[in-house]
Amino acid sequence: MQKHLWIKIVLIAALIVVLLIPLGMIDGLIRERSYRQQEVVADIAASSAGAQHLLGPVLVVPYKERWTEVVETGEGRNRKKESFERSIDQELYFLPEQLALDANLTTETKHRGLFKVRSYVAETRVHGNFRLPQNYGSPEPQHKGRIEFGQPYAALVIADMRGVLE
Repeated sequence: MQKHLWIKIVLIAALIVVLLIPLGMIDGLIRERSYRQQEVVADIAASSAGAQHLLGPVLVVPYKERWTEVVETGEGRNRKKESFERSIDQELYFLPEQLALDANLTTETKHRGLFKVRSYVAETRVHGNFRLPQNYGSPEPQHKGRIEFGQPYAALVIADMRGVLE
């Protein structure tokens, strides 16, 4: 009776070992496919835009401060006063009083071989209203000069320009 029990235990152990071989092969195939899937996702991500960050809109008002600087040169009788025209370029920034962001998000499925990768496409519209103070808030001259304003423009910063289609 003991002999039959040991034969059964040895046969069951042999069957377990024999069945572990295909399980190991299947596990290797699953790991390889998982690695390939990650490569495909990384490849598609590298060929398209990454995560987008939007900064703005901001209204930028460039201005220039101009002043005359008088410098004394020389010593004693050779003293002279020379005047130099100086200027500094600066900018004022204004955020919108009201801002609306409209977006329509859709998904796309891209194929590479056996693998599919889902990507997202957002059609976005940004609207803003700016309320500007009189004379742009009259910035203080740093050098007691006169201020000349340039042409204002709107600025919008996008993290990855590859994601902009229009």
